[in-house]
Amino acid sequence: MTMQEAQALTNPFVRCLDGRIGQIIRLRASYAPDATAQDAVGVQVRGEQAIRWIPVQRLRHGKEGLCQEVACG
Repeated sequence: MTMQEAQALTNPFVRCLDGRIGQIIRLRASYAPDATAQDAVGVQVRGEQAIRWIPVQRLRHGKEGLCQEVACG
């Protein structure tokens, strides 16, 4: 997924690698055309105080309208 696709999401929920569902509450862009690997979304998972930063390259459109975090590599 690209940063533009992440900004255009109508359903702000993500299924994380551990199976928990969180809500996208922040976007972080690198603002450098050659550093898109730093583009990320901040996901708040219920019961956790820290925001999980997930690179947009690890997000895919998933089932049930949720985005899915996928492992890279």
